[in-house]
Amino acid sequence: MIAVAAVIVAALAVGWPAARLAGVRGVVAVRLGTACLLGAGIVAASLFLLSLLGLAWSRTSILILLSLIASLLWWYALKKVEPAQELLAPSDRRFVPLVMVADLSTVLLVVGHALYATAAAPFETDFLSIWGLKARVFAENQGIDWVFLASPWNFFSHPDYPLLLPLLFDAAAVTGGGWDDRWLGLFTTAFGAAALLSIRGLLRYEMAAGFAAMITFVLASMVLSPWIGMAEAPMIAFTTVSLLFFRRALRLSAGAHTHVPGWTAAAWLLACAVMTKNEGYALVIAVAAGVVIALRGRRLANLVRLWPAVAVAGGWMVVRALLGLENDLTVGSPWARARSADPVEMIRLLWVHGGGAIPWVGLALAAVVGAFESVRRERFLLAVVAVQLAFYLAAYVITPNGMEWQIRWSWGRLVTHLLPLVTIALLVSVAWMLERARLQHDPPDRS
Repeated sequence: MIAVAAVIVAALAVGWPAARLAGVRGVVAVRLGTACLLGAGIVAASLFLLSLLGLAWSRTSILILLSLIASLLWWYALKKVEPAQELLAPSDRRFVPLVMVADLSTVLLVVGHALYATAAAPFETDFLSIWGLKARVFAENQGIDWVFLASPWNFFSHPDYPLLLPLLFDAAAVTGGGWDDRWLGLFTTAFGAAALLSIRGLLRYEMAAGFAAMITFVLASMVLSPWIGMAEAPMIAFTTVSLLFFRRALRLSAGAHTHVPGWTAAAWLLACAVMTKNEGYALVIAVAAGVVIALRGRRLANLVRLWPAVAVAGGWMVVRALLGLENDLTVGSPWARARSADPVEMIRLLWVHGGGAIPWVGLALAAVVGAFESVRRERFLLAVVAVQLAFYLAAYVITPNGMEWQIRWSWGRLVTHLLPLVTIALLVSVAWMLERARLQHDPPDRS
């Protein structure tokens, strides 16, 4: 437990100046959450860099490299002039008790999730055969085992998958002096908690604390992943927070703001998503499409700001090509499998294995209330979700593993990547409609 906690603290220490450099300002919750997420990416990248340089992992080598990175980041961050602080949305004193109850309930959910995540070592099949297996092999090797990844005998472990999560596990193993998966579930909780902090703070820029607290509480059950030790938790966290930063930057860029915060943080969080799962590649394309749609074809020079994610994706693709790491979707003839796919059967399987009907029924009810408002105000988020879903469905069409098997064992998890985004789009729209109705009924006193 101490080793995992030490890695989380190290991620926060190196991530804080990175968040400052990325333009994250204002609300402490946003700065804490974003610092943890960016710091996790930096810690994983540090271990990756040591392996590329041929240096064995050790407490000393990792500490020296992280200290050097943190020092450079702090030096640049302290030299950078901070822009003026942005104003938060006004709060309503009548909602103070509600805010306290909602925030306390969210904290209790995080604590409960931590207890659940650490009740035993992770036992999911994907942890044992993919994420945990790679991490343990690398830990025993004191570095990334390129031979293991390139061996055809290990194809079942998906060697083409990005390595952010296994490298975080390895950071804990090196810190603790040996492999011990007993407390690795804390990483799952930490990613969820960091995402909730960022969400809670970002929502405060556009709505009263009561609405922000309630929406965050609703999202807690979606962001705190039940798949302990797997890459779903970091993928949900990086995806959700990155897109909220993009959403805010696009909103501000449409106005008369000379400084538009959020672009840099959003791009680097998107790069972290690329480092986490293969779905991150599709997410980069989905975000680019969402930016084009949100800006309605204008100011497309903003797409250049996605370069960190594109660079990380390209770098890992080069490594994959050099090692000959194949993706299972490209094995055989994907087009032949696509022609023989049954779309009706796929729709049935998606419904059956969609992770339960309750969240979808709730979203449907919210959609009835805020559909028009959501499409108008949240076209960026909804466009990204639609494009990303299209990629997920295309993968099921060309999978060589059998459509039923693939959907059964992945759809319920993939949905969780996007469910928080749809929920935010709808609930924020409903909150805006309620606030507008309240102001019409009880206009503020401007005397």
